[in-house]
Amino acid sequence: MAEYEEKPKKKQKTEGLEIGRLLGVIARIDPELYDAISKIAEESGETPSNVVVKSLKNYFLIQKVEASNMNVGQLLLAFDVFTRIAETITRIYTHLGALLFNEMTSSIGEIVEKRVKERLETLANVESEKKPSDIDARFKSKLADIVEGLIDEMFRYAFKASGFKTPESLKVKIPVEVHIEEEKPKEDVEIKVN
Repeated sequence: MAEYEEKPKKKQKTEGLEIGRLLGVIARIDPELYDAISKIAEESGETPSNVVVKSLKNYFLIQKVEASNMNVGQLLLAFDVFTRIAETITRIYTHLGALLFNEMTSSIGEIVEKRVKERLETLANVESEKKPSDIDARFKSKLADIVEGLIDEMFRYAFKASGFKTPESLKVKIPVEVHIEEEKPKEDVEIKVN
């Protein structure tokens, strides 16, 4: 297991040495270029190796664009098309999420309403036959609290999943007590003023 953990460290060390060698070659061949890389790294808060990698990526991207014979206008048009497609996809996703949430909440509402009616009918029938015991009433009260908590949690999860802001009424309220103790002055401390 220790060998497995050492391999990534060794690879990182090797990569660091290779990048250091590359930067050393750049410093020897073109000191002005090395100074420019160092200055960009210092200004952007990145390492010189990251600056070199990003610069090479940008260079190859420019080469691809030039090789495809695209001009700047065509490139901007392509970015505009991509942006519009991304906006449309986001709008569709948001709309589908809202529909799903709407259907889910209405279904849950119907189920809850049906259960409440059944419970009221059952309680009405039981009260007409006989009065429920104290234990039954407490049990039903606890059961109602559990069901209510479960439904609240489902609503919170649905709001979170859909990306909508959770209403204040559904946020979990955690009681907090703050106790502030004042420090008592120590009696053994002498203060001398010169």
